[in-house]
Amino acid sequence: MEHARIIDDLAERLGGQAELGRRFGLSNSTICHWKDDGIPARHWPLLLEIARRARYKLTLDDIHKHSPLRPNGKPARVG
Repeated sequence: MEHARIIDDLAERLGGQAELGRRFGLSNSTICHWKDDGIPARHWPLLLEIARRARYKLTLDDIHKHSPLRPNGKPARVG
């Protein structure tokens, strides 16, 4: 599942992207950047917990499979 879709789906369940950002303790603009850059791996555990609480089926494999990482481990720009 692509990171942008994960963010959009969770934001819809939670009442908006700003609410998703609040749950991460991050700004709405940071969450918006994740749609293009990918969700940083350090946030995956909390992402999985937020998804679980929202009753959104999400696995670590779903996140990792579409992680836009370069060989050096840093996010690649998508698009």
